[in-house]
Amino acid sequence: MKESPRKPSKNKKIVKNEDLKNISGGGLKDAFNPPRNNDDLPDPAEEIRRILNEKLNR
Repeated sequence: MKESPRKPSKNKKIVKNEDLKNISGGGLKDAFNPPRNNDDLPDPAEEIRRILNEKLNR
């Protein structure tokens, strides 16, 4: 039986590198640094000021 040359699949979309950069969601980067929701956390600078003031005012 003679092998026919492979035909590219008709429904496969060619993805260019620029398209990949525009996809939001980061992939591996997000797996290690998940996006944090900091709305309920105090501002770190404010926390540091508060702690230093407490130590100074003792």
